[in-house]
Amino acid sequence: STVNLKKSGAWNYTKDPQAELLCFAPSIDGKCLPLWLPGDPLPMDWFAAVYGSQHFAVAYNWFFEYSVFNNIMVRQLDLHTVCKQFGVESPYLPVNKFDCAMARARTFGLPSQLLQVTQALGIDFSKEKDYLTVTKPRKPSKLNTAVRWLPDTNPEGFQKLYDQCVNDEW
Repeated sequence: STVNLKKSGAWNYTKDPQAELLCFAPSIDGKCLPLWLPGDPLPMDWFAAVYGSQHFAVAYNWFFEYSVFNNIMVRQLDLHTVCKQFGVESPYLPVNKFDCAMARARTFGLPSQLLQVTQALGIDFSKEKDYLTVTKPRKPSKLNTAVRWLPDTNPEGFQKLYDQCVNDEW
């Protein structure tokens, strides 16, 4: 997206027509599924679980993932078709299908920052500072007029993004 996330907020950022899903690390009941990349088959087991009544989409600071799901995934992955396979009319997930891990942490007196929570719980977790480089617009040059990074123009940057996506899945 060319929209500034910090200035516009998650909802407006994900409503930008240029916003797209670069990777997705789903899990069901704590079992990690393979990393999804554009062009891969959709993780139908995950969609079955999320569209089913017994599962929630759990995320730390859930509103960003809620916004990504409803504004980017529905559009980019044609979830209008997918949800019908599970007897669901609308592909948009309601707020009550999301569970916020940060809110749960706070109810137990833990800090709000994810890194601090993992440290308090003795969980080995780290975030590389530069993994988001490929998600931000790039300045075009005479040799490369592209305004965004692609996996073939910045493979190391995308690998960092993929690694962090999988790391966040725990």
